[in-house]
Amino acid sequence: MATNKLAETLGQAIADKNRIKSSQINPGTIHSYFVFNNYRLKVRTTRCKVEYRDIGNAFILGHPTNGVLGTSELGAGTMGAWTEVETLYVTQEIPDVAKNAIAQWLKDGTGNPPSYMAFGTDGTAYTVDDTALGAEVSRNAVTTDITNDAKIIFTVELKSVDPIIGSTVREIGLFNASSGGTLFTRYVISDLATTNTKEYRFTIDMELFDDTIGKGVWTTAGLNEVRNWLGGSSATQPTYCAWGTGTTTPASTDTTLEGEVQRNVINISSVVDNVVTHETLLTTAQANGNAITKSGLFNASSGGTLFVENLYGAIQKSSLFQVHEIDRITVI
Repeated sequence: MATNKLAETLGQAIADKNRIKSSQINPGTIHSYFVFNNYRLKVRTTRCKVEYRDIGNAFILGHPTNGVLGTSELGAGTMGAWTEVETLYVTQEIPDVAKNAIAQWLKDGTGNPPSYMAFGTDGTAYTVDDTALGAEVSRNAVTTDITNDAKIIFTVELKSVDPIIGSTVREIGLFNASSGGTLFTRYVISDLATTNTKEYRFTIDMELFDDTIGKGVWTTAGLNEVRNWLGGSSATQPTYCAWGTGTTTPASTDTTLEGEVQRNVINISSVVDNVVTHETLLTTAQANGNAITKSGLFNASSGGTLFVENLYGAIQKSSLFQVHEIDRITVI
């Protein structure tokens, strides 16, 4: 697996160098030094939990027996405790369309995160090619928990008057719209015959992992910025590249770039399917006299969140050449 990743990285780096040499650099004018960094962001759903609770004699508006105004049920009664029906500790690759959506956000901050959970009756096995549920019946807005590093917990409670009640639920999915939209995951569960004497709670966990090879890393802070977006909170994608002179091996706990000497706005960002590429220029007039050994991506002109960083052999920067850096992030 590691050999395949390395071959993929080297092959893409050579292709990029040839492309840029032919399309952007005019030989004989400005000498350019190319830096290629490749990062991999792995996104997985890791748990799907199903629970129920009895509604007892609690008053529920719209319920056929517990929601009749003027009866003793009004304002009375209690709900039962939540009982686990099933928990699937199954780590699933997210659909290709979801990888593409995350890559698009990493490019320019556009797109909507998963904010609805859908329920259906089709038990067909999940694949990464899925774009919808097999037989969707209803869809509800989620609540999210982003208190854990690199993890989002999506939850929906189905009330006893929900349209799905009375159906047998076999599939659950996360979408980024109240109808249609992008599918971010789909779980197939054991048949759940729903009834209006119960309420149901569904939980899906999504986690982010650094799958980069070599000395490049995703920082925890960077993973958490992506987590925040996926969880519907405020977040900003990478917009700047910085260079530094530090020699310490990059670590996931890093929040600043060691020995930073220059930070420039990213010049070009592009996305193809699940791969986003950021290109940034360190000009002939910048960072001269420094041995550049590190670079990283941030989301602000100063301070901000350090998403990724890499350590490489020293570049003795001078006014004789510019540095053209290409940072590729593959969402897997």
